[in-house]
Amino acid sequence: PKSRRLTGFVNAPLPTIPQAPTGLAATPALARATVSWTPLLGAAGYNIKRATSVGGPYAVVALSTTNTVTDTGLADGTQYFYVVTAFNSIGESTNSNPVSAFTPIPAIPQAPTGFAATAAIGQISLNWNASPDAANYKVKRATLLGGPYATVAAVATNAAVDSTAVSGMRYYYVVTATNSMGESPASSAVT
Repeated sequence: PKSRRLTGFVNAPLPTIPQAPTGLAATPALARATVSWTPLLGAAGYNIKRATSVGGPYAVVALSTTNTVTDTGLADGTQYFYVVTAFNSIGESTNSNPVSAFTPIPAIPQAPTGFAATAAIGQISLNWNASPDAANYKVKRATLLGGPYATVAAVATNAAVDSTAVSGMRYYYVVTATNSMGESPASSAVT
């Protein structure tokens, strides 16, 4: 009998446990850190682990299928260490090399700039440039330039609408930026 030769088969590599991620970087900000790394072929996902000392112990704080994660809710003025592992259906890699991120201590924000007001019937639209380190803003109004100013809105964004404005009245507005450290000086007044 003639022997038959099988054709069309390729020796495909068997899946293996991924290697440890490389290129790890951590970028700190107020109460958070963004961790990124070089993506790996063959990885189904990544475990992001955090510790407060370089030797650990490390605890998983996030699971991701992309190569970047923002870890939130961190204490300001604290150093954190991160490692990342890659995993697939076969198993989990060893830890990457650790990286550290020192979350900054917030400062009192600077006074907002670029403050502008636009009048419409029964309301005034206000907007300004975002202030670094600001968590919230207070919009204050007076009927005289120089005040006294009373807070009419507290917002987390750099825009507000004063719908309590009375048509035909002249108002003066200032805005301040606030965070856990305190309140900025007032912006320049707009009318």
